Amino acid sequence: MSMTIAISNQKGGVAKTSTCLSLGAALAEMGYGVLLIDLDPQASLTRSLGFNPKQLSRTVIDYADGRLFARRGQPGTSVFALDIVPANSHLTLVDRVFYKSPGYQFRLKKLIDGIFQGTYEYILLDCPPYLSPLTLNALTAADLLIIPVQCELHGAHSLAR
Repeated sequence: MSMTIAISNQKGGVAKTSTCLSLGAALAEMGYGVLLIDLDPQASLTRSLGFNPKQLSRTVIDYADGRLFARRGQPGTSVFALDIVPANSHLTLVDRVFYKSPGYQFRLKKLIDGIFQGTYEYILLDCPPYLSPLTLNALTAADLLIIPVQCELHGAHSLAR
C-alpha cells in the first residue's frame, strides 16, 4: 500500500520543491519506489529533474483531464526507482476545469487509488504556493501533510491561514 505525502504551504519560497525532491531521492536511495507528482504550474520540480516543461508531450494535465497513460509512459529520472509525473504552465487551466465538475476535489485521490496504488511505496505531491483546486486535490489525496516553513516572521504567519 502506498503512502501519499503532500508538501504544501501557501507561501512561496519555503522549500516545498526542495523538500519533495530531497525526500523522494532519499526514499528511492533506501530502495523504495517513489513517484513525484508536480502540481505546480511553475514546474520547478520538473525542471529540477532535468526536464524542459515546454518540450514535454505528457504532463500531469494528461491525468487531470482524463487522458490517462500507463506507468511506462512516465519519465524516469537519473535516480533508480524515482519517477515523476511532470508539470508545465498549462496546469493553470486545470483550476478552471475542476470547478465545473462535481466532486473535483477527489480526482487526484481516485487517480492515485486507481492507477498508482501498489505500484509505488511513496507518492509525493509538490503543491503550488497558493490554495487552489490542485492544492485541495493534493490535501484530499494525502495520508500525510508536510508544511515547510522558514524560521522567520512571515513564515510563521503562513501557518495561520
